[in-house]
Amino acid sequence: MLNVSTFDNVTASGWAFLPAIPTGLNSTIGNGQVSLTWAASDLATSYNLKRASSSGGSYTLIASNLTTTGFLNTNLVNGTTYYYVVSAVNAADESGNSDEEAATPNVLPATPTGWSAIPGDSLVTLSWAAASGASSYAIKRSTTSGGPYDLISADPTTPAYADGSVNNGMIYYFVVSAVNSAGESANSAEVSARSVSSVPPQLNFLLNGNILQFDWLAIADADEFARHRPRHELGGRDQFNSHQSVNSSVQCNQRQRFLPACLSMIPHESC
Repeated sequence: MLNVSTFDNVTASGWAFLPAIPTGLNSTIGNGQVSLTWAASDLATSYNLKRASSSGGSYTLIASNLTTTGFLNTNLVNGTTYYYVVSAVNAADESGNSDEEAATPNVLPATPTGWSAIPGDSLVTLSWAAASGASSYAIKRSTTSGGPYDLISADPTTPAYADGSVNNGMIYYFVVSAVNSAGESANSAEVSARSVSSVPPQLNFLLNGNILQFDWLAIADADEFARHRPRHELGGRDQFNSHQSVNSSVQCNQRQRFLPACLSMIPHESC
């Protein structure tokens, strides 16, 4: 049986061990640059960073004798993909290469401008000018002017979006940002819209002498009604057109009365 105590205090003069292969190589892109970081390797005294123009190499040494676990590669071409590996070095030799990391430097897209919100029935249709450098857009919405905004869609790749998740009668506030591989632009200016029902109120009327009386049922998402006086003949005279809003503070079975001007000069009045 081997007596391990025989080897106490024995040294192997001139022996050295290779450093571990680096792991965790990650990249962060910017405008014409790529920032690279990796985890420290056991037994490493420095690192070599290599780059290729195609996946799998061949790799060219771009930085050697790095004593930290990071490097900023500058003077790159936006939109071009670069492929990186890193190796660890010590007195014994150089480790194998790390796993490959691909990165495509880019500039942030422009902030979207020129957009609008068109309300419909339980719908708001949004459109804006295409932003330079954008590959997609993030649509955000709030029920409060100025936010905070909730992301409702990150899917649009064209400058338009239809939001069909709104409730009639509520005011919504929207912003949009542009996105590409470099990140996300600032939010656009805010636009607002309130969708309304496309169903008109049911109108009933009664002519009582010279008084024309209207009744209609309130619509839940409407806070005002427009009254139009049609053009027709009464008493041998042409009736003039008029328009007036009626406030929603009047509840169900709202009613308006007016005396046609062709029959009397008495002003119209509310019931």
